[in-house]
Amino acid sequence: MLIVRSVILVHSLNLGMAERTPTGRVASVRIQRHWLSRRREGRYMSRIQVRITIPERLRAIIEPVRLRWNPEHSIGNPAHLTVIYHDEAPDHALLSSRLRSALKEQGPFVLELGLANRFPAPDQGAYLTVADPHGVMARFRGRVLVAPFVARSRFGLHATVLHPRYGDRLADAWPDIQGLPALGRFTAHEVQVVGQENQTLECLRFEGEPDPI
Repeated sequence: MLIVRSVILVHSLNLGMAERTPTGRVASVRIQRHWLSRRREGRYMSRIQVRITIPERLRAIIEPVRLRWNPEHSIGNPAHLTVIYHDEAPDHALLSSRLRSALKEQGPFVLELGLANRFPAPDQGAYLTVADPHGVMARFRGRVLVAPFVARSRFGLHATVLHPRYGDRLADAWPDIQGLPALGRFTAHEVQVVGQENQTLECLRFEGEPDPI
């Protein structure tokens, strides 16, 4: 019960920050109450996320560093890019429907893994930079994250190596993390919808024409 309450609180705070309007807090509070009432009806599952798992040939280079410095977030949780967060689209049924529609319009596309960087203060932690040369993900998110969903005001593709929750390890871990090479381009063929404990709920493929390489 404590875990569920914590998730709902974080969700509410994130919605509040994302929905600030000139009219003040009223709109924000109404949106929060809307989502919370739907959760109480049992319609929403907590912590539904959409991700792209990094190909195995590249994970083979990343995972030893993740396992050494952040096993809590690595075991059973392969290196990935989160493309839609739990607080952006908490209605699994609606999310699944929107994803299937967007995936029919978008074919496999190229992403590029770069060098390691640190999360900006006050967070501590580290990630691999990710480039989206053709701007596919912004368009994809734009198709999925329309009302009643609410996109985060700040979003950037990245692959977490050391989660900020364990940022007190950063000073010791940074030499290993910084030593990861720029792994270059790979093609994204599918997204995974994951739930609690990183359980895979759906694997959905991009069905449209492939983007130019």
